[in-house]
Amino acid sequence: MMRLLALLALAVFFACQPEIQTTDTPTEFNAADTAIVVPLSFQRENLRRTYPPDCTIESPDSGCAEVKMENLIATGGKPGVAARINDTLQTVLKSTVYFPVEGTVNDVDLEEAIFGFLNDFATELRDSEYAQSWTSETTSKVLYEDDELVTIQFENYSYMGGAHPNGYVDLRTFSKDDGRQLTYADLYPDPDENIFKQRAEAGFREARRDVMASGQSLYEAGFFEEGEFFLPANYGVVGDSILLYYNPYEAAAYVFGPTEYKIAR
Repeated sequence: MMRLLALLALAVFFACQPEIQTTDTPTEFNAADTAIVVPLSFQRENLRRTYPPDCTIESPDSGCAEVKMENLIATGGKPGVAARINDTLQTVLKSTVYFPVEGTVNDVDLEEAIFGFLNDFATELRDSEYAQSWTSETTSKVLYEDDELVTIQFENYSYMGGAHPNGYVDLRTFSKDDGRQLTYADLYPDPDENIFKQRAEAGFREARRDVMASGQSLYEAGFFEEGEFFLPANYGVVGDSILLYYNPYEAAAYVFGPTEYKIAR
């Protein structure tokens, strides 16, 4: 009798247990199939360094050197894209204050580059009775962005003594697919590259009608001292156009200032 009661109890116990659902375990799991890609975005970072540490530049003879930078830091995007973009952005910033006699700006990090600028000023201040204050100020912003690319614009103003301060613009367009900086060939993939160059030259002439007389050649007007038109080092996508930007001294004397214009993609 006791044995029969025990068997009945076991039967009731197992009948009341919840049903366990089983599924086939996948033979291979790919994390990329379920990964969520956070959109590429940019955060702003402000930096200021001076020599002496407590100095404030009020005039050219205040005996100070100052470096100010507004940097953009890429985050998110496809794997490796932000890191690749950030490497280029850091290189641009370093090039505003670090001018190596040997090697390249990639031989130092950003703080070392800034220290070099301030240390050069300290040496100048010590060795010259005519030393003037130095300054380097760089700002950066997203000039244009769409689903495929992003264009970053840097503007630098600097003064290290001399007749006048200097200012220039640095443009970089990056692919959001791999973080690569895009070239002219990427932005205007025409099999005949001369077509793009001809359009660019026509755009330049139109942009500088302020100083060009009718029928004048670019060389006669004071541009391109070698006598031949060339594309600027700085360019970037802005909407359905390519922005071309010649910094002072690039295509003409400083007095002519920069030249910028757009041509359709």
